[in-house]
Amino acid sequence: MLGRTTHHMRHNVVAYLALFLALSGSAMAARPMITGEEVQDESLTSADVRNDSLTGDDILESSLGKVSSATTAGSATTAADADKLDGKDSTAFLQSVEFARGPEVYVAPGSYGPSVAECPSGTKVTGGGYRLTSHGPAYFKDFRPYWNQTSASESWEVRAYNASDDLGMTFFAVAHCAS
Repeated sequence: MLGRTTHHMRHNVVAYLALFLALSGSAMAARPMITGEEVQDESLTSADVRNDSLTGDDILESSLGKVSSATTAGSATTAADADKLDGKDSTAFLQSVEFARGPEVYVAPGSYGPSVAECPSGTKVTGGGYRLTSHGPAYFKDFRPYWNQTSASESWEVRAYNASDDLGMTFFAVAHCAS
C-alpha cells in the first residue's frame, strides 16, 4: 500500500503543488487591506507610495515647498499693471492703425509683377497682404509678401506670378501701418 501511495505522489506532485498554491493564494486575497486607521502617522515615505498614484486632491497644497526656480513668485504684487510695459500703458505703444494701398499692377501671363504699399511718414509696417482684382482663372502661383528693409520708407511688397497661359491678372499690395 505504501508503494502505491508513493507512486501516486510522484506522478501527481505538480498537481498537488498547483492545488496548494491556488488555495493559499485565495487565502491571501481574502485577507483585508490595510486601512488608514492602521497606519501610524508620519510613517509612510515616498518609497511606500506607488509612482503617479496621488492626485491633487490627495495633497495639502500648503504643505508643499517653494519651487527653487520660482524665486520671485512669492513677491508678485497684483495683476493691476498687467497692461503696462516699462510703466507705460498699453495705449502708448499703438495709437492708430491704418491701411496703405499699393498701385494696382497688371501681370501678363507667365510673368511676375510687384506691387509696393508705402506707409505714411511716422508709421511702421506691422504686416500686410494683397487683393486680387482681376476676374477669371488667373491666379497667384507664387505669393511672397515681405517687409522691404532696403527702402528708406516703411513698405510692404507683394510679388505675384501669373501662372495662366493666356489670361492677364491685376492685384495690389496692402500694408498695415501703425503709429
